[in-house]
Amino acid sequence: MSNFRRLLGYLRPYRFRVGVAVLLMVLVTLTALPMPRLTQYVLDHALPQRDRHALVLVFWAIIGIYALRGIISFSLNYIIGWLGQRVVFDLRYQSYRHINRLSLSYYDKRQTGKIMARVVDDINVIQYMITGGFVTLITDILTLLIVIPVIFWMDWRLAAIAVAVVPVYVVTYKLFLRRIRELSEQLRTMWDALIGALQEKIAGITVVKAFVREDYETDRFMKTVADNFRLGMQQAKVNRTLGVAASTIRAVGTGLIYWAGTKYVWGRTLTPGELIAFTAYIGYL
Repeated sequence: MSNFRRLLGYLRPYRFRVGVAVLLMVLVTLTALPMPRLTQYVLDHALPQRDRHALVLVFWAIIGIYALRGIISFSLNYIIGWLGQRVVFDLRYQSYRHINRLSLSYYDKRQTGKIMARVVDDINVIQYMITGGFVTLITDILTLLIVIPVIFWMDWRLAAIAVAVVPVYVVTYKLFLRRIRELSEQLRTMWDALIGALQEKIAGITVVKAFVREDYETDRFMKTVADNFRLGMQQAKVNRTLGVAASTIRAVGTGLIYWAGTKYVWGRTLTPGELIAFTAYIGYL
């Protein structure tokens, strides 16, 4: 959370554009709401009554919604891209100005490659956080705030089932989060070491060749690459395991909703279209 607050600090000079981006995210979320309702209308009204006029209206409504959503999404992606590039510009300027002011002892204790990795790669990660992670976080929060009241308004019984699954997912995520973070930090450290060693060996290539140490340096470098590969595969394994667990929890929740919803449809307290629309809204969460 502290890193997220620091990220918001870099965005503070561009608060107006951030506000516009958040507004566009709200609009993108809102444009997704009519689609399940249109599906419900088709299933419960247009098809049973063979209403061709209603189907034509739904057809043009879908086209209009997607056209509007496309325009809003384009504007949002442009603004987010601008913010990401601008923050990267500011960070690179501040980083370069800062490293020029550091003492010589700082450079004596660190490899040039590691410094370059920090200045270049870490800033690229921050850019990804803005253009990817930041947008995903805000969009997910807005979706929860908008969709949860909608599903409770549609059917509080099914909504209670959907919300009851959320704590299980949160606990599962927390169990995996620490291990994922540890592996990410180890990968970051190993990547810095790899770049530092590579820069050092390339800078001293004449010495390596003079002492015929090419094979030795290659073996050392490949050992670092192999360690990086091993950690990367461990991280991928943990991530995929978390994905499988989350999918299983989601499947159980969806299955319970269909099971209970089918009973309500049989009892005529819920229509088939309402059940399909409800599950579509759950898919947004």
